[in-house]
Amino acid sequence: MFSKVGIWILVITTSNAVSWAADPQLYLDWDESPPPVEGVAYVIDDTVPAYPSVELVIGSQTWRIWSMDPDNPGGVGDIGVISCPHPENFGIKILDPNGGPGARNVLGIALQPSAGSNYSRIINGNFSAILGNLSLQKSSGGTGGNVDSLILGAVGTETTLSIPGGVTGDVEIAEVEELAIISIGSLASSTISPALGEEATLSITEVGELADISISQAAGAISIHTMHPSSNMTVSKFEPSGTLDVTKMEDGSTLFLSNMNCDTESGNATAHVADMYGAAEVNVFCPGFLEVLVPECECGTSTPNLAVTIDQMNDNSSVNYGEGLGTQEQLVIGAMAGTSDVVCTTLKGTITLLQGIAANCTVTVSNSDYGSTIDLNDEPVAGTLEVVNTSYGLIVNGGDVSGSMLLCASVSGSNFSGSATVSSVSGSILTRNLGVPADSGQVIVTGDLSGLIEVNGNVSGSVYVHGDVAATGVLEVLGALEGASIALFQDIEAGGRVSVLGNMTGTSNVGVVGITRGLIHIAGTMSAQSLIQSSGGLDSGSLIDVNTNGGSSSTTAGTIWIGGSATQNPLPPVTMQGTVRVNCPALSKTFAGQVKVVGCATGPQQTADICVYGTIPPGNRPILYVDKNCTYKYGTSCTTGCGS
Repeated sequence: MFSKVGIWILVITTSNAVSWAADPQLYLDWDESPPPVEGVAYVIDDTVPAYPSVELVIGSQTWRIWSMDPDNPGGVGDIGVISCPHPENFGIKILDPNGGPGARNVLGIALQPSAGSNYSRIINGNFSAILGNLSLQKSSGGTGGNVDSLILGAVGTETTLSIPGGVTGDVEIAEVEELAIISIGSLASSTISPALGEEATLSITEVGELADISISQAAGAISIHTMHPSSNMTVSKFEPSGTLDVTKMEDGSTLFLSNMNCDTESGNATAHVADMYGAAEVNVFCPGFLEVLVPECECGTSTPNLAVTIDQMNDNSSVNYGEGLGTQEQLVIGAMAGTSDVVCTTLKGTITLLQGIAANCTVTVSNSDYGSTIDLNDEPVAGTLEVVNTSYGLIVNGGDVSGSMLLCASVSGSNFSGSATVSSVSGSILTRNLGVPADSGQVIVTGDLSGLIEVNGNVSGSVYVHGDVAATGVLEVLGALEGASIALFQDIEAGGRVSVLGNMTGTSNVGVVGITRGLIHIAGTMSAQSLIQSSGGLDSGSLIDVNTNGGSSSTTAGTIWIGGSATQNPLPPVTMQGTVRVNCPALSKTFAGQVKVVGCATGPQQTADICVYGTIPPGNRPILYVDKNCTYKYGTSCTTGCGS
């Protein structure tokens, strides 16, 4: 109940009737008794009649200040500067006696007691705008300097708000204009700022447990040192000039950033999170530039479960997941558009790309470790996926690779020792080396290969193509097959090509389950245990060509097998309308292997075009027909020779 009235400044007319002056009138009260006396408890300075200022002299935790002016909407008046330059403790409310708005505009709040052992605080306040600086003092003992509750329409241009003791209740700020600076020591409940103007700054040292920050629009800079467990921050819209810098997100804290310059054609809003702990989570929609640094050794819990979710990335937007994703951490990316890109330095957890990788977009992982996963969600790679340096882990659920997939292709000597699975390749998959002796690197294509798979080195792992190698499809190994496997489960179409420019060593094999209408080319030699097999036979125009580039005195061995299993009874017909060519040009090369044709000829008087050059070791049978009980059997003819 308002019973202790302060000094009411009135203008008395000659008729003894009371009327309000056109200028604002200040009123002060406190809970102590008797009421405060002007000139003793406080001093009013009306040098600027439109903005009367007040200096508080006597310390009190219950000061109430308000201004009235009938010429303003609602009869609320303006206030100049509220100050308290005395060695006392001060707590103020800027409210009217009914708890309503205490002022329209306030030119400044300078609550700075002259002794460092004293403090000031705002208990409650409700006014339209602060046009000058607000500064509170935290005592040398760590008391005060805080705001309990504040409803504020706007923080004016070039205004600074310094709240070292933090916010212990709710603060609602409608707008922070250009160049304004808000510095808050800690936040216990919520800060709501629908608009943060260009070059404006909101800085908060500590965001306490269960605290919530909600900002509707940010064109300036937001700086948070620590978000404590279960705290939350939401920024609904970022302008291109908007920035966010969070030093630490503790276990269970959440950051939601929406519309980071989604509606602009140039410029990039930026957000940077240095450390994330435990189950901290970042969710982003339309990121401008997001950088998340997660030190691998500072997870905060024994089973970290960090998660970053990005709904949409627009042109020029970028996500840089700083020091990498830990074992149980997740990065989820929705739509990618324009030239957006994602960078992760070390991947031990999971990156999920819900809509694949759009054309002109890039996802780069510098190192992928054991147990890591890049999940493409059965969507296409129309842009670029790069996994460079060391590469283990899995790439799963890939759609068509119409763009490019680079698996350690750009670093000399690096190996892709993980596994990459895609539905088809119409673009390219490039890798430096595929697998090492201790690790089985794999590229698995569940559909057709109509583009390029190239290994710019050696293969000790495997390549599987479950569809056709189409007319435009190329599988090329620029090095050797070292105990490796190339398995093609359908056909090699006319124009399709499988090429190995090095040797086939150990138990290496190239197998075609279907029919070969294109080319299988082994430039080097084959070991005795190696195998090339086209189970469906060789159609007209096809070619298996072995040891074209081997040394002038090289020996090639192994088995070139046309047809299926030799144990079939009766043996089925096998198409042998293509060509097998070994050691061409011959020089002094040796063939210690065997060309084996398993199955019956498809008609009478058919010959197999098999050309074997060079020296045949004694006792070696270079060509073998498994055709027992066949009605029609193949003869041998070297029709094409070395020249075709």
